[in-house]
Amino acid sequence: MRNKIKRRIRHVLIAHQAELATLDFVVSARKGVEFLTYQELEQKFTSCTKNSKEIYQEGLSCEKEKSKLAGLLVLALLILTACGTSEVTASSPDLWERFVYFFAVTIRFLSFNGSTGIGIILFTLIIRTVLLPVFPIADQCFTQNAGSTAIE
Repeated sequence: MRNKIKRRIRHVLIAHQAELATLDFVVSARKGVEFLTYQELEQKFTSCTKNSKEIYQEGLSCEKEKSKLAGLLVLALLILTACGTSEVTASSPDLWERFVYFFAVTIRFLSFNGSTGIGIILFTLIIRTVLLPVFPIADQCFTQNAGSTAIE
């Protein structure tokens, strides 16, 4: 019986060889497969390969989106890093420079004996503590979005 099933599956694979050139998969037969006709087996196999191709294509589009996002982040980094050449002071006219100056003053305030590293660490801990209530909401949104793409 096992050899009969293997022959049927092999025959279906050979018949659809052109469609399967880019796919790798493992065939695992369930109980009751021995009672399927050749046409039923081919229909189920075709359905499985169609689903696997759709999943593969979704994965590719996801990779494209990730690469686009990475490109945008690199572009933003290049644009926002060292934009100004003038010195940032309390009397700077631009809103962005005032924002940067506020962070610099806060970090200097938190620094001990001129150790800016400790000031940066303390500033980071304060910001993360302030944002702590937002993290569960972000996690919940992420799991809901991840769950909506699951295959049933």
